[in-house]
Amino acid sequence: MARYQLSYGDDDDDDDSSSEIEASQNSEIPSGYPSETTPSHSPSNPDITSAKQLPQHTCTCTCTCTCTCTLDLLLLQTSLLTESNSDQTARLLALYTLYRESRDERKTNTASLQKLTHALEKMMDSITWYRELIDTQEREISEAETNRREAEKKSQEMAEKIENLEQEMEQWRILWEESERGAGGL
Repeated sequence: MARYQLSYGDDDDDDDSSSEIEASQNSEIPSGYPSETTPSHSPSNPDITSAKQLPQHTCTCTCTCTCTCTLDLLLLQTSLLTESNSDQTARLLALYTLYRESRDERKTNTASLQKLTHALEKMMDSITWYRELIDTQEREISEAETNRREAEKKSQEMAEKIENLEQEMEQWRILWEESERGAGGL
C-alpha cells in the first residue's frame, strides 16, 4: 500500500486543506522497499509517483522462494559436503549468491562477518575439492598417456615382427619353389 500526501492552497488555510490519502495499488511493493510518502504538491503541478513506477525487485537466488532468501537459508543449502561435480557446482553457485547478497547488504555486525567467514571457508573447501579433483584427473590423464605410448610402442614392435615374419615366409616360399624346380629338372 502506498501513501500519498496532497496539499492544496496556502499554509494559512484551515487544517482541512491538507489530507492524507491511502491508495491501493494492483501490484504490491516488495518488503525490501520503503513505503512511499510524497511531499506536499500544488494542485497545478501534482508530482505523484505511483508504486508501479518503482523498480521491480527480481529474485536472484537459486531457490524457488518468492524473494525470501536469507543468508541463513543459503548457508543451510551449502552445509552438506557432496562428491559430484554438479553438486559442487551448485554449492559454489549458492555460496557465490550468499557472498554477493552479503556484500550487497553492507552489514558490519559480527553475525554477518561470521556468516561471511563461514561462507569463505566453505568456498575454500570447494576450491580444495576441485583442486584435488583436477590433480587426480591430471594424474589419470598422464597415466593414460603413458599407457597409450607403451601400447603404441608394443603395436609398432608387433607390426615389425609381423613384417619380418612375412618377409621370412616369402623367402621360404621362394626357396621352396626353387627347390621344386631343381628337383623337377634333375
